[in-house]
Amino acid sequence: AKEVVNIASAAPLKRKIQVSGADGCQPGTMQQALSEIQNLNAQLSEAKEALNTVENNIRHDLSTRWVASLQSLQLSMMQQQKEQEECAAQLHARRMLLHERQSD
Repeated sequence: AKEVVNIASAAPLKRKIQVSGADGCQPGTMQQALSEIQNLNAQLSEAKEALNTVENNIRHDLSTRWVASLQSLQLSMMQQQKEQEECAAQLHARRMLLHERQSD
């Protein structure tokens, strides 16, 4: 397997490399090593795809929670504004009542 990895890594550079002990390497052993590398490559691709799926799910979940939090904040702020307006109206009514009593 080491020989195949060394040869495969040199392939993009278009140069040959000599690996000690490669001269006596049997074709079946090379084929097994190549199959193992292809299998590992397929597993790596599957793992990357699974990781991308998990990342996308997490991003979606975070976005959904963020929107829900913003909506909750908006409702809370609207409720607080309504309460402030009611308090202001009550205060105005009390002042008007007090002013009427003082006028009498």
